[in-house]
This record gives sequence, C-alpha cells and structure tokens, in this order.
Amino acid sequence: MSARLAIDVLLFFPVSARANPVMIDGQSLIALGMVAFWALAIESGIATFTLVSSGLLRLPSFCHHPER
Repeated sequence: MSARLAIDVLLFFPVSARANPVMIDGQSLIALGMVAFWALAIESGIATFTLVSSGLLRLPSFCHHPER
C-alpha cells in the first residue's frame, strides 16, 4: 500500500509544481528544475513512441534463445 501511495505522489507531484522564470528565488528554481526534468522525460517518451510506431526505430527484444 505504501509503494502505491509513493508512486501516486511521484506521478502527481509535477502537476502541483509551478515555476516562475521571471522571478528566480529558491522555490522557483527548484520548481523550474522539476518542471524541466519532467518535460524532458515526457518529450523523450513521446519521441520514442512516435519513432517506434512509425518503424524508424527498432527496440531490442530480449528473448530466450535455447540454441546459444
């Protein structure tokens, strides 16, 4: 139950973070870093999904080969 709660908190934490790039104080600087990190993570996931869906990127599949 606590793992589920931790995952929920970590997933919804970026929704509550707000950054003000005009006025940089301690709180805004931390929030700006979190917002930038999650934007990069989401954008890289979207780009990877788009390339895989279009067939331009092949992901390695880890399967068992008994003959090796």
